[in-house]
Amino acid sequence: MYKLIIIRYGEMGLKGHNFSKFADALADDLNRRLKNKLDFNLDRTFGRFFLYFEEEKSDISKEVIETLKTVPGIVSFSPAVKLEPESDVEDLSRTAFKLFQKKDPQLPSTFRVRTNRANKGFPLESPQVSRKVGGYIYEKINQNDNELLSVDLDNPDTTIELDIRKSGIYLFIDTYAGTGGLPVGSAESALLLLSGGIDSPVAGWEMIRRGVKLNFIHFHTPPYTGERNLEKVRDLARTLAKYNGDANLYIVNVTNLQKEINKNCHDDYSITILRRMMLRIASRLGLEINAQALVTGDCVGQVASQTLASLRTIGDVAKLPLLRPLITRDKDDIIKEAKEIGSYETSTLPFEDCCSLFLPDSPITRPRLKRTEQTESNLDFQPLIEEAIENIEIERIQGEN
Repeated sequence: MYKLIIIRYGEMGLKGHNFSKFADALADDLNRRLKNKLDFNLDRTFGRFFLYFEEEKSDISKEVIETLKTVPGIVSFSPAVKLEPESDVEDLSRTAFKLFQKKDPQLPSTFRVRTNRANKGFPLESPQVSRKVGGYIYEKINQNDNELLSVDLDNPDTTIELDIRKSGIYLFIDTYAGTGGLPVGSAESALLLLSGGIDSPVAGWEMIRRGVKLNFIHFHTPPYTGERNLEKVRDLARTLAKYNGDANLYIVNVTNLQKEINKNCHDDYSITILRRMMLRIASRLGLEINAQALVTGDCVGQVASQTLASLRTIGDVAKLPLLRPLITRDKDDIIKEAKEIGSYETSTLPFEDCCSLFLPDSPITRPRLKRTEQTESNLDFQPLIEEAIENIEIERIQGEN
């Protein structure tokens, strides 16, 4: 029955002379994700990608559908039947009826037929095609004066779509929503500061949707933060890797840094200084792995380290551009998005990260840069940063797909 999957893209169609770069990135991503799940040939025209199967399929596996839903750059996709462009309306009617029966053998109670006639050489206009195909199905189902099926143009149970093009005539019923955005890898790479919380995975997903390929860095303080916290972070990285593809997770032990900060710096400045240390380490690593930016889950006003004064003071030490895609978002919107991408349940598991574990009673909300630098001068932090960088553990994270 099914001969192909039609894939529709959105924003990358506006890239003009750079379109081929984005199309190549999407093609590479599709080949990588589907190579072990489907035998297919990839064809592309302006506005559509087509995955042609080596053999006609009676159905499309759930695994393939779930994989395509996670590919950045895809707006929607539909398993489809293809007829030759010279097919007549009788051919279309018979094929549409078979597709209709297969979709739901129990038969819905209402339906409609919708036609897009991009090939103006087809002898009938779109409304005429829809009426003839719809009339054929209606009469086949409602034989012997039994009205089992009726037409509903506004809110039908099933919609049969016909896309008439010069390359062929495509019929389909199911259309699945994709991730949208741009193909991953089309916008270079960045390093995401991944905690175990709700925000940073969502920030990472926002960047992936913009075509940015991510690697991840996580800071922990063993034995104060344990293996279960690390496993939580690995799970979050795997969730992002479903969209991003395989990536490195860099695990940085900052226990000695944390102890020295607590011993030598003003308590209310401890979180500000710890986060500056993290940015120093992330900057060094980012430059070494050729990342073009650092990504954080910061959101204005959410906690003491995310006031404008804190963001300015902490970000002052970054050696790469700091990207904060959630900076103006409401918490409710972030939670909703976390649930949609599948990170929320993991993020809310009750394991502490190093920032929350050592949180002082009254962290400063408006740290001054000069005062922060004076406080840091009590600390010989450079050897501790070198120690943390030398002992970074690297794990390869693979997406579930």
